[in-house]
Parts: sequence; C-alpha cells; structure tokens
Amino acid sequence: MVLSNTIRAILDSNFQRIAKETPLLELLFDLRTSTVFTKEEIASLRQCDSLRERHHQFLVLFRTKTDADFRQYYISLQNHRSKNVQKFGQRLETEAIAAFKQPADATSHLNISNESEIGYRDPRPYFPVVAEMIGIKWMKLSRTLDYEIPSRLIDSECKSQCDKAVAALNSWYDKHGQGATVNKLKVALYEIGRKDIAEKIGSSKDETTAARYSRRISIPDTMQIKEYYFTYVKALKRGQCQSDFIRIMFIGPENVGKTTIMRILIEEIRVYHSAATQVVENTGKMVDFSTFKIYDGTQQDYFEVLKRKIQGAVEDYKEKQIDMPNFDEIESLSSPRNETNRDDNDNLSDHIKETKAQRRQIIRKFFKQHLRLTEKFNIDRNQYGKLWDFGGQAVYHVTHQPFISGNSLYILVFNIAESIGNKVKARGGKEARDTYLDRIKEWLTSVIGCSNSNTEISVKRNNQAAETYRLPVVILVATHGDEIEGKQDPIATFDEFTHKLVEQLPSYKANICSSRIIFDCGEENYNTSAKIEERLRRREDLLNIIKTFAQALPFVNKPIPTKWYFMATLLHSQENGIKNIMTTSEIKEVAIDYGLYERNMDSVEDDQELIDMLLYLHDIGELLFYREEITKENIVITNVEWLVKIFRALIVLEGSKTITSADTLEDYNIAYTTGKVSKRVFDNALSPFNLIDDDKERVLKIMEHYNIICEIKVDVASSNCIRQFIVPYLLRPNVTFTTNKEEEYVSGALFMGFNKSNIPYISDGIFYCLVAACMKKWNNQFVKLCYKCAKYYIRQSDYYMIIKKSESYISLEYSYQILNENEDLKVRQAIEVQRPQFFIMDTFKKIINDRMPRFQAADCSLYVTCCMCGKLTSQLSHEDQDHKGRIRCQKCNFIFDSPSLDQWGMKKKDIIKKEELSSEKAVNFIKCFDIIAEKLDQKCLFRFATKLGLEVKDIDEITMNSSTSYDKVLKVLDRWHQNLGSKADIWQVTGILRNIGNVLAAEIVEEHLCSQN
Repeated sequence: MVLSNTIRAILDSNFQRIAKETPLLELLFDLRTSTVFTKEEIASLRQCDSLRERHHQFLVLFRTKTDADFRQYYISLQNHRSKNVQKFGQRLETEAIAAFKQPADATSHLNISNESEIGYRDPRPYFPVVAEMIGIKWMKLSRTLDYEIPSRLIDSECKSQCDKAVAALNSWYDKHGQGATVNKLKVALYEIGRKDIAEKIGSSKDETTAARYSRRISIPDTMQIKEYYFTYVKALKRGQCQSDFIRIMFIGPENVGKTTIMRILIEEIRVYHSAATQVVENTGKMVDFSTFKIYDGTQQDYFEVLKRKIQGAVEDYKEKQIDMPNFDEIESLSSPRNETNRDDNDNLSDHIKETKAQRRQIIRKFFKQHLRLTEKFNIDRNQYGKLWDFGGQAVYHVTHQPFISGNSLYILVFNIAESIGNKVKARGGKEARDTYLDRIKEWLTSVIGCSNSNTEISVKRNNQAAETYRLPVVILVATHGDEIEGKQDPIATFDEFTHKLVEQLPSYKANICSSRIIFDCGEENYNTSAKIEERLRRREDLLNIIKTFAQALPFVNKPIPTKWYFMATLLHSQENGIKNIMTTSEIKEVAIDYGLYERNMDSVEDDQELIDMLLYLHDIGELLFYREEITKENIVITNVEWLVKIFRALIVLEGSKTITSADTLEDYNIAYTTGKVSKRVFDNALSPFNLIDDDKERVLKIMEHYNIICEIKVDVASSNCIRQFIVPYLLRPNVTFTTNKEEEYVSGALFMGFNKSNIPYISDGIFYCLVAACMKKWNNQFVKLCYKCAKYYIRQSDYYMIIKKSESYISLEYSYQILNENEDLKVRQAIEVQRPQFFIMDTFKKIINDRMPRFQAADCSLYVTCCMCGKLTSQLSHEDQDHKGRIRCQKCNFIFDSPSLDQWGMKKKDIIKKEELSSEKAVNFIKCFDIIAEKLDQKCLFRFATKLGLEVKDIDEITMNSSTSYDKVLKVLDRWHQNLGSKADIWQVTGILRNIGNVLAAEIVEEHLCSQN
C-alpha cells in the first residue's frame, strides 16, 4: 500500500503549518516506535542542517508511506503535551475524514455500518476469531490500533502468534475501554489489508463460538501486569515512589548459624540444623537471597513486591494528575455560577460549550473508575529487606569486597559459647588457623573500614534516649545461647564479647550496635513449644531493631523515579537483550527501547540520571555497578550470583578434577603451590560460563581492581609466553618458604602500621593489595608467595625484599646470599640509597587512601620491637635517638639499641655516614636537578619551594622572571642549594617530592643516586 493522492494533497496543503507548528524532533521517537519511519530515516532527519530542510525531507519521506502511517502521525500529534499541536493533529484527522467524505469514525468507505448496534459493541468476543486468523500480522494490527501497545514485550513474553494477538487486543481494550469498538477494530483490519477477517466480525460467528476460542488462549499473569505498566507509560517516565528496599547482609565466621538466623527471621519457625552455606568445592548456590517484609518478617516474592510498588506508584501518579488545577478549571467552566457571570468578551459557541462539557464528563468518569480501582487495590507502603547470606569460610572473604555497600545494614552473627580468642571451628570439629577475633576483624574491616561513609544517624529504641550511630551499621547477634546455660549469665557474656571487640577495634565502635539478642542452636528440645515461643520473642526483638534502623537511614523513604523499579524487573528477565554483564550504553538502549528514556538522551544530566539509577540498584543489591575507573568502561552485572560463582571458580580453580592433560595438570599444581596461575587455567575454570573474550577481560579487570588477582607483566622479549596471574588466596597455610641462615643473611624486621585508635586492623585484602602493588614495582618472574607473605627479588641490587602480614602490622625484612664480605657492603649501601621501606610505606598509605577513604588523615609509621618488653615502638627518627643512635621504648620507657635501625640505615651514625658518602662521591646535583625540573608539575611548584625553605618573595621573583616551568623549578633548586651550601642534601629533596605526592620524580632521582654509588 502507498500513500493515497488524497492524503498527499492534505500534506502539501498543510506543509507550512507542519513546518511552523510541529516539534518534529520530539515526534521522531514516537514515529520510530510505531514503525512509521526506519532507524536510518530517523538518522537522516536528525542530520539536516536547518528546520526547513528537515521538514522538507520529512515530506519527501512521508510520500513513500501509507495512509495508515498518516493516521499514526496525526495520532502522535494528538498525544503531544502541547494543546496547539493536539489541535493541529485533530485538524489533520478532520481533513482526512472530510476528504474521504466519511462520518466521524472514518469507516463508511470500508462498508462498515456506523449506526448499527454491532458497530459500537464490545469487541472482546471477537478477539479469539481475529487472533486465530491474523497470524504474523498481529503486530501490524497492534500498531494500527494504538502504537503505545507494548508489542515488543508481548512478542517476547507470549509463545504462539495467537497468544500474542490476544495479548495485544486485550492491551488495546484495557487502555481505551468503551472507546475500543467493533468498528474501530474493523477499520484497523481493513487498513492492514485483512478484509477477510473484518467481514467475519459481526456476521455468522456468534459469541458462543468466540467464547470457545477464548478458552483455548491464555495470557501469562506477568504479561498482564507488564501491560499495565506500559499502559501508564507516562507514570513510569515521570512518576515517583518511595525507596523502600534495604539490603541486609549476614556476616561472620563460618559455622556460627547465620543461615539459621536468616531462616528464623523470615518466619520459618521450625528450623532444623542447616548445612554450611555452599562450600566452594560444590557448584550450587553460592549466596542465599531472600526478601522479607520488615514490619512482620514475612517472606516475600521479590518480583511481586516490585510489581506492587510500581502499580502503587502509577496509582499515585494518576491521582495527582486528577487533582491538578486543570480538573478544577473544567469543573468551573460547566458550573451555573460561572456560566452566568462570564465576561462579555468570553463568548463561546454552542459547539465549544458542548465539547467542554463532554471533557468534564470524561474526567469525572475516569475519576470514579480510579476510585473503584483504589478500593480493590491497597497501595503497598511497606519497607522490605533484601537478605544476603554469604558463606563465612575464610577463602570466601576476598570475593565479598566487590559486593559491600555503605548503604546496607549488616548483621554480624557470632557463637557466644566460644571465646573470641579461640580458633575457629569448622563443621566436623576441625580447627582453623585463625581465631574468631581474626575473622570478625576481617569482616568489620571490609564492611566498616572500607566504607567511605561518615554519615551519622540518630536512633531511638524502647523509649530510651536517642543514640548516635555512624553508617554502615553492624548489628551484633549471638547464637548457641543454650550451650552456656547454667554456666554464666548470657547477657554478661554478650557484653564481654562486645567490650573485647571494641577494645580491639576502637575506631569502629560508633558503627556497632550490641543487640543482646541470643538465639539457641542446640538439637535438644529445639522445636518444643517453649523453645519456639522464646525464638519468636528473639525474632521480634531483632525485627524491631531492623525497623528502627531502617526508618533512620537517610536513603530510605526518599522519592525515586518509578522507572528505577521497573528497570530492576527488566534487568532480571534475562530476555530482550538482557545479559549477565553489560555496558551502561547497552543498559541505556534497553531503557530507551522500553520508553523509560527518550532516544535523544545525550545530555550530561540525562546520563547522570542513568548513573544514579544504577548506583541505587547497586546499593539495594539488584545489580553490581562498576565505574569507569575500575574497568575502563562502566560495567553492570545484572546477575549477582553469576559473578559470585565466577569469582569463586577462579579462586579455587574449579575444573581440575576433569583435566586429563598432564601439561594442564602441572599448571594447576604450580598454581596451588606458588599462587601463580596461567591464563589457560583461568580459561579452563571459566569454560562452564561460556564467556566471550571481552566479558572474560571485564571480569579479570574487576578482579584485578579489587586485588583478587594480579597480572604478571612479562618482558617484551618473552611476550609470546602465556599470560600469568598471581592469586594470593590460592595459597594455604602450609605453603611456606624457609631460609638457610648459613647461606643467606636476613635483616631485622621493620614494621609498618597505624595507631590503633585510627586504623586498628589491616585486613588480608589490604595486605594483598600491597603485595600486588609491590609486584608492579618490582615486576619479574622471581617473586615467591606463601601464606600471608611475599618475597621479591630486587634484580638491580641483588637482594630479596620480604613483606609479611603480622596481625595488625606489615613486617619488612630483606635478605641476600652471603658470597663475600663486599656483598654485605653492597646491599647495605643499596638499602641506604634506595630506602625501599619508604617506598613501601608510601605505597601502603596510597592503598589505605583508596581502600579505606575514611582514614585518609591517618599517619602511617615505622616501628621496631623493643628488646625488653617485646612491644612495638615508633619513635625512630634521628631526633628521637641519642648520640649513640639508641631509642626509648614508648611502652616500657627502656632505652635500647635496635639492630633493625642499624640494618635499615636509619641510625643517626648511619645518616652521618651517608652524608659523608654523598660528599665523597660528589653527587651530581645538576643531573638530579634536571630530572626534577622535567618531572615536577607546575601546580606543585609553590608548595615544593616553600618546603625547601624559600621565602615567598624569592618564589615570586623566580616565577616572574622565568618563562618556562623547567626554568622555574631549576632556579628554585639552585636558590635552595645556594642557601644551604655544603649542608644541601639531595635526599631531603626526594623526601619533599614524596611528601607532595610526586613519587615518580623521587624514585627516578633515587635510582640515579643508586647508580652513582
């Protein structure tokens, strides 16, 4: 079919008005959605240089369309928000009807009786007849009836063509009600060339036959609900609802009863002992998800809750639209008082008065229908918790950090029958190497220490005075209370546990809520009526605490766009282009396809709204959103459990039991004993997930960002080698390396750490971040890893640097092979020149700033062990040393000579030796100055100069009289050298460079000094 001459004439005669009154760019999305124009045609219209050219091109393109397309065009105009545009659309419709000499419903030329009773009857009895005959043309019929019918969604949700046709017809009727008539259905059928179906409607097929067909066709419930959403697309685009979801994560050591507490919380009263939450050797569910109503704890179907929330938001939106001033205006236009007191200049024709009265009646009727609907539908105002239960085994900890959010509640479960200093007991009674305190420290550091939130909330419970907490909040809950019964007071034991925990982690005390809730977990009499009643009381107490915090959280109950919830339902469908891993541009396309955003959504503001939506869905646990700085592109994981499985498959290297190749098996053996994993081992572990190469790289980038793995960069000469990665968590406690003290010298230890009042504990994750960062600095194939320890070979100076995790500190040692007497002097001089301890400390502080942003102001210090009390002391500078280089212990006040200070070149006498060495070797100041002048950022010049001791007037003079940045830096350094003369120490300059953040320049200068020595 082509555009008729009649419609062409209408377009030509109205060209000036089309160019003047129609917002063509705003209509392009609707015209593309209703398939009037193709994607290429839309693009050509957008590329036009001027409005006149665009409208001319539009007219040229429209001449190739059909009369049905013209109908879609004037319907789009009538649906526009501008009243002038709506009127123009109505005019085009009137002209088309008049041109064909048809009655108002445009049906006489199609041999349809406008006046007959059949023409205005309910069309639903004929839907099955149409559906049986329409076949693949159901989508064309759908768009002809109403382009807003969600035909794409229907196509994906329904299986047969017949079901799709019925769903589309029902959607049309649901939207238009009595406006959907038999005549309009027949008109649409004629327009798409199905005269055979149109003539059958109202003829010999009676309603009994139609009913027989209808029993054979069913529509999925989910389809009906989603049709409702699309019917109210404006509410989805513009409406708002409350943020009523909170992620609640169960954390704590293994085998303490986390899963049991979660099941009790969601109203499973008769709970028996559950198995450990999926050990890593299995391939089943890795993380347990549940949704419950916070008010009473009843378990909920998450997607049903989402549907209710969206439906309620739509109802709210409809009610607000009805309550708008326009409704009152229409009411006032028809009231007798307004009619009698009308201004003389406001003379309306009878036709206009009649039209306004009709509109008033329509709005009244709509309002009554809405009230009837609200009586049947109670809007859901409840808050819901999304429960997460991770496995507690230590090997799991590394995989948790990517899922942690500061906007979640955490429930830390512990076994009150075990002392906090006892070794963790796995199922079967086997003891782990770590204590309960160690595991709890790991959890709290991951949750609290790695959060960047300092938000405080005020909480009032049980009519007591308000208490202040800092986010994220961790609620302590105990289990195994029956195992201490009769021995000691359970509440006193709980308080003692809390006290010891706060004593060890003082900076986290504002985040911890001591609930004093203790559950029993023993098998004996576990499900007696008395035990069940007691358990219910404990459950009610825990629910009340959760409710209290939920109501105080700043991000809860704030209005959010309704489309965010709708997007959550789409992203979980795994259909219609939804994948487990997507880019934000792909997410944006999905949102546009479903009408949640406009096609021309290119502004920064619109993109930010999309980012805000993804961040919100990340916080409530709907998806995982990784920003550009992590993966070089914004990545969205729509299936959380899928990513957990991938992480853990790589951590434990699943698949080794099915390998038969001796070569690959050797790769696995190397991985388990050295922590080094080849890319082909990773590929084998990932084979069950069927990832494309791009998605593999994205997953590896995420893991590398969180230091779960670290790629070993190979030399150019060996670029053909298989890619290798370090996976520290593969290493088990029995993987160690020994030192032959007869052949290898090992220095005394220096310790790095923070004051416990600031950063009380260094987690394994932070330690392995440091391991990875140092690997990038000293990258070679000779790094050795063992349990919580790394040994790096420093090739240029022929010694090893050993970094260990020692409770809440990082231990540093160096070692070298004893070949001759000169070897000791060579390594000692290298340590003095390179000062690796300061590089490692700078790297460590940067990691703390990145991973634990709330502690950026904390000072990192070096410590040595007191030979008297065995405690660590940090007053090591030469100002703190006496004339013999001895220091005073901060704990016991004992003055002692530390071998570590001597071996690391930090004793006062060593500093003097270094100055003498520097003068004897006549350090090339000019070369060092040249390096600094090239590398120093102009923005840091003033700060650099002031730290060198230059006065402001001297800095201003240099700045004004020098043209380039290079010259300015060089003159600053020359002035500093002149001021100090023979006392000028280039090492002081490198220290200042590090202090102002220019570590690269400092390292290059130090390497130059090392080569001179």
